[in-house]
Amino acid sequence: MRFLSLKGPRYSGSKTDHFDGERFHNYVTRPKKFGDFLKWQLDKANNPWPSAIQNKSYPPPPSRVETGPLITWMGHSSFCIQMLGLNILVDPLFSERAGPISWAGPKRIRPVALALESLPPIDIVLIGHDHFDHLDMPTVEKLQELFHPKFFVGLGVGSHLNHIKKISVHEMDWFQTSTHGPLEIHFLPSQHWSKRFLLDVDNTLWGSFLLRPLAGNTSSVYFASDTGLGPHFEMIRNKLDTTPIDIALMPIGAYEPRWFMQFSHLNPHEALVAADILQARFVIPMHYGSFKFSDEKFDDPLREFNINSKNFPKQAPIILDVGESKNFEGL
Repeated sequence: MRFLSLKGPRYSGSKTDHFDGERFHNYVTRPKKFGDFLKWQLDKANNPWPSAIQNKSYPPPPSRVETGPLITWMGHSSFCIQMLGLNILVDPLFSERAGPISWAGPKRIRPVALALESLPPIDIVLIGHDHFDHLDMPTVEKLQELFHPKFFVGLGVGSHLNHIKKISVHEMDWFQTSTHGPLEIHFLPSQHWSKRFLLDVDNTLWGSFLLRPLAGNTSSVYFASDTGLGPHFEMIRNKLDTTPIDIALMPIGAYEPRWFMQFSHLNPHEALVAADILQARFVIPMHYGSFKFSDEKFDDPLREFNINSKNFPKQAPIILDVGESKNFEGL
């Protein structure tokens, strides 16, 4: 079985400032102490979550949006972004569990917003990294069967997908840009890590995405995927120079205990700090409320985000419910 493999695939390419010829790394050194993980497991806070939450009913996203962007939260880190006549799905996780097989891994406490068959025709799929709650193989395989989209991923991540017949995958390095019709797709740094098998830590590249129109006044969308707070946000801002980031989709969950999670996951305050560095106009929180990955209470991420957002007047918070859409056309 693929998930029992020891080493998994490994990217092979030239050395860079974030690839040493064997493994990828962040601009800040990541602690790699297995003992810390054991310590956390032994000292875990017992903050119970609800066993199940039902979604409210919202109108499904339309088939196409000619301008947009119209953004629909599917839950966790998954969004349907519709802009310039294209339908884009990011970090799609439509399975019941975030794990290597259907009966293992953290289980959803609330369902995904829509069934895959109810989505509008998907043209593009963006995958930020290879962790199971961001690269969900059953979802990818079904998307390929239904829509045959183009998949954009970090270096090496395509090796996880090459068993899928006729799949179209484009691998990208940090600060590389690609185009798809009227859309510019930037793959940008994040501060995180990768691991899908037993001994394949940092074999593939993680990152974030920026969607930007090639022409016209359509708003740009930044998708952070998973990240900690680091120098990469300043680097992104400097690289983009005068080009604005209009809408930032920022993770706010899975952040406690802070001593263990702070390197790779933002807390709600840090998510707003990062959005402020990026000079984003709107901030949509994500990566909370669907899976219990860490020690914070169920209500903590959104409560802390709402409290802290009052200290960031330049960033307008936009809270989406699972299944809810927001059209940013003309904003």
